[in-house]
Amino acid sequence: MRTVSAETEYIAEQAISGDKDSFAALYESVYKDMYKFAVYTLRSRDDAADAVAESAMYAYKEIAGLKNAGAFRSWIFAILANRCRAIIRDYAKDNRIAPMDEIEWAIDDGVIEHDERLAIREAYAALPEDDRLILALYVFAGYKSREIADIMDMKHSTVRSRIKRALDFMRKELSDE
Repeated sequence: MRTVSAETEYIAEQAISGDKDSFAALYESVYKDMYKFAVYTLRSRDDAADAVAESAMYAYKEIAGLKNAGAFRSWIFAILANRCRAIIRDYAKDNRIAPMDEIEWAIDDGVIEHDERLAIREAYAALPEDDRLILALYVFAGYKSREIADIMDMKHSTVRSRIKRALDFMRKELSDE
């Protein structure tokens, strides 16, 4: 499990007690990872920004209910994952898919060629919704499989097998190119 510093835990306790500045500090510490996760999951910068903002507002409103101050990061990512699922369900209802060219890839550092990035995006987009969420938490947000199991309310063994299956699928798709 991810270790939380005593300072972060103290700040979380202050936020739980209603301190707005402490909540802002906690949110600032996870915002970039939340946004990256949402962009990769939703494939839309606008929808990702909305999902992150809505998750932050909900978390702010409900922080008093957080039982473990050290679990803030997992808790807010669980909120975000649920919000992303709702948006994906809305995509399905509207028969809409977010355009692939909207993705602002965090790995776009000049090392991976444009065609390779496109192939990665397409392989990732072909994954089932829950596998995309799990892989985004694992690869982009840096969570361990046990943490993802807690966030997604799944068995640890199920998360491990889904990560393996998703990565195997991506390898296969990318090797066929």
